[in-house]
Parts: sequence; C-alpha cells; structure tokens
Amino acid sequence: MAPNGVTRSLETGNGADTNKRFLRNDRDAGEDDDIDNSSDNNDADEEERAKGKNLFAESKLSEMQSSVKTFKRFKNWKAYGLSPGTVATRLENKGIYDQYKDLYHMYQKYYTTL
Repeated sequence: MAPNGVTRSLETGNGADTNKRFLRNDRDAGEDDDIDNSSDNNDADEEERAKGKNLFAESKLSEMQSSVKTFKRFKNWKAYGLSPGTVATRLENKGIYDQYKDLYHMYQKYYTTL
C-alpha cells in the first residue's frame, strides 16, 4: 500500500495515455483533416476569423430574427465598435433596413446593457 498523500500511476495497457487529441475538434492526431463546413461551430469560427466581414450577412441576420443567438451577435457588433447608428447605416447601405428594422430597434434598445 502507498503511504497517505502519495499517489501511484497505474499502467493501463490500452495505450490511452499515448493517443494525442485535438482540443477544438476532438479528433485523433492521426486522422485526416476532413472538415464539415455545414456545422454551426464552423460558422462561428469563420465569422470570428473573418474580422467582422460576416456580421451583416443576410444568413446571419435571418438567423438572428428567430434565434437565441441574437444577443450573442449583438455583443459581437458592440465588440467591433458598432453603435446603433452605424448598424442602421450599414443595413441601409445594403438595402435591407426595412427587412431587418426590428433587429435594429432591438439592438438600439439593449445596446447599453450588452
């Protein structure tokens, strides 16, 4: 028996300690890099890497209208320094203000609490 306070490593014999895993995708190190671009996680990664280019993509705006991700995306807008006035201008410049004016008004209403 080991003395109190001393732990002993047990050898598993199944090689569990020798396999390396990627933290982000939970894949084995030896696996091919097949990436499924249709998953939600990859969409978030792409937006993060795009340096704000996808903030006003119509697919993102449509998703925001009926999603719990609305406030997450509002926080992204604020993190990029977009005031409610800037958001309105961008929507107008893209010609989609009328379609997404409810999102704009919601952003304006909750801007200070984000």
